[in-house]
Amino acid sequence: MDAKLLAEALYKNITLTNYILTTLHLSNNHIDFEGGRIFAEVLCVNTTLIEVDLGHNRLGSEGVTALGKALYKNNTLTTLNLCDKQIDSGGI
Repeated sequence: MDAKLLAEALYKNITLTNYILTTLHLSNNHIDFEGGRIFAEVLCVNTTLIEVDLGHNRLGSEGVTALGKALYKNNTLTTLNLCDKQIDSGGI
C-alpha cells in the first residue's frame, strides 16, 4: 500500500470510535520525504497513536523536519522511531 493511501486511511480513522490504533510499525517500507510529510499531517490531528516506527525509510531532511514540526501539535505520541534516516544537518 502506498504511504499516501495509508496516511489518508489513518486520517479518516480519527473519527472511528470502535477501533483505536495506538501503535504503527512501518520500518523498512521505502517511505520517502513525501510520505514523511503526509504522515506529519496525520500526526497533527491524530489523538490515538502513542508509538510510530518509521525507522529505516527514506524520509530525508524534509520528511524528518515535517515530522518534528508535527510533534508540536501532537500531545499523545510518546515514541517516534526515526533511526537510520540518512539526513543532513538541515533535518536535525
